[in-house]
Amino acid sequence: MNKIILLGTGCPSPSHIRYGPSTLVSYQGTNLLIDAGSGVTQRLSEIGIKPSEINHILITHMHSDHTLGLSDLIITPWIMGKTKSLKLHGPKELDLMAKNIIDAYAFDINYRINGTQPQNSTGYKYEFFEIYDGYVYENQEIRLEAFKNTHGDLEKSFGFVVTTSDLKIVFSGDTAPSSKLIEKSKGADTVSYTHLT
Repeated sequence: MNKIILLGTGCPSPSHIRYGPSTLVSYQGTNLLIDAGSGVTQRLSEIGIKPSEINHILITHMHSDHTLGLSDLIITPWIMGKTKSLKLHGPKELDLMAKNIIDAYAFDINYRINGTQPQNSTGYKYEFFEIYDGYVYENQEIRLEAFKNTHGDLEKSFGFVVTTSDLKIVFSGDTAPSSKLIEKSKGADTVSYTHLT
């Protein structure tokens, strides 16, 4: 499945219609999420994607409405049998958040590994990649680039360019008018605006 799907477009106010901000990019076996708002695993289930099939999560910034679904994406796929670690790309504070999520679920993790229904000891783990203006990650299928946007006085707020062999996709992140966004959007096939502030 090669698709871009808006899983949630809501903001902090809860909504059973819009869910929290999250976008799926699926390309030749690589599934990545831009942001992890509330309800993201339910929305993935609704479109027939298992949370365990997510390879990368890219977090634009650390506001809660963009990260509330992260614990579900770390723990649930592992419970469902995932063995490979998740790749997390975001500001350095994301690493601390993920560590704290694992600490918060330490009792459950220990029970599932050592209890009567043993689970693997790797699938809840993650690899962290700190993003910055100009950050690039590449594999054979996809190229990710982060760029700084303009989200109030928030210093670490980013958009992303996702490039495949035949598409250039730009995600604004939450931003006000941004010269970087205009620059990065040149030649794009799709531009997705999260929330213009």
